[in-house]
Amino acid sequence: MYRRPLFHRLDIESVVVFRALHLGDMLCAVPALRALRASLPKARVTLVGLPWARQFAQRFRSYIDDFVPFPGHPKLPEQEVRHEALTPFYADMCSRRFSLALQLHGNGLVSNEIVAGFGAGTMAGYCRDEPVATEHTVLFPYPELGAESERLLSLVERLGAQAVGDYLEFPLAQADRQELEASGVAPDLAPGSYICVHPGARKRDKCWPPQRFAEVADRLAAEFGVRVVLTGSADEAGLASEVASNMQAKAINAAAPISIGAMAALMKNARLLVCNDTGVSHIAAGLRLKSVVIFSKADIARWAPLDRDQHRCIWDPDAQRSAAVLQHARALLVRHRPGTAAHGGDVALLVKTWKAANAAQTPRSAWLIDAMRPGCRAAGLPGLRVAGLRGCGVAGFRGCGVPGFRGCGVPGLRGCGLRGCGVAGLRGCGVAGLRGCGAAGLRGCGAAGLRGCGAAGLPPC
Repeated sequence: MYRRPLFHRLDIESVVVFRALHLGDMLCAVPALRALRASLPKARVTLVGLPWARQFAQRFRSYIDDFVPFPGHPKLPEQEVRHEALTPFYADMCSRRFSLALQLHGNGLVSNEIVAGFGAGTMAGYCRDEPVATEHTVLFPYPELGAESERLLSLVERLGAQAVGDYLEFPLAQADRQELEASGVAPDLAPGSYICVHPGARKRDKCWPPQRFAEVADRLAAEFGVRVVLTGSADEAGLASEVASNMQAKAINAAAPISIGAMAALMKNARLLVCNDTGVSHIAAGLRLKSVVIFSKADIARWAPLDRDQHRCIWDPDAQRSAAVLQHARALLVRHRPGTAAHGGDVALLVKTWKAANAAQTPRSAWLIDAMRPGCRAAGLPGLRVAGLRGCGVAGFRGCGVPGFRGCGVPGLRGCGLRGCGVAGLRGCGVAGLRGCGAAGLRGCGAAGLRGCGAAGLPPC
């Protein structure tokens, strides 16, 4: 085995990357492509993928310089083989004399043979068996565990690349926004006033039932006053209509013949996405759009977005867990958008959602713990620790810990112990004159369970 990584011992002028898969799978490769570009900034990078991926290469032109459509292989199920195109394809690949061929298509059982046919000076990727390290070939054993994006990023790191973040991206162009506006599928939607529900998937057998999507959409519309936008391709318009027909609230059916970019532009300003395990869940991760993703077949550990706080994944193969989907959607919606200031409406929103969860017979402790889980910003107010749940927030209590909210940094809360009192347990503090915790009907509350409280009308806990 060579001691120096491949990228450090070769003069690499051109790279061909093979990954002939669909949208979500391609988006998982973005962190690896970003690291590749950062480590080989002068190399010309060519992507070989499914014909549709030309638009992917154009969208990620900062990482990809050229695109060649793959004509298919009998053992790869993603497309039918165009037999007449095989010989010209491989001849073209060999004529380009790539410095490096990088196999980013699975464990190499089939794809290594394909990539070897590109005639590159050196080949690298994963393999099923023992590692290979020769002058012209470097193959590492395929990792059977870990998220897909991490597996791909790990490969280029082992070759000598420097990781530049493990986050996904989905850059939007002005043309995407213009297409959305021209389509007229969802006019007059103010940013943050709606949620997106995407009931479809490339494989229909992994779709949650339309009735379940309708149930969740109705409840969220009623509790949060948001409009519901049903997204999908033109082929999924019928499925979206079925969801709409099962709803009490009026939904906007935006399943239309628009591009992936235009659909992403629509999702960009939504407050939440509820969807199946499909490509749009990775678009949401790239857009920093909070999401609840329902899994029924795929491996969650491999295909779920990395940020499990902003993207909640529910395993529900029998379509019996709509209450769990609602619980997680509420926890995400109750927060503010990042960067917005806390204000008095936050507590009112939290109270409203608490009441809705109570009316739905959602266990209060489960809802509260979920809304204030690690890393969250319930109601967008940073810093609370609820029973040791670090990094979340209600009422902007910085560095606090319930029970006993110690060392709070809310304006007006000076050195409080905050035990057994008002808004989420604000005892004896002076928030805007809330002395003795009796103002505005905030009586006898106790955080860490909110026992016997009347915070803005909360019933006894």
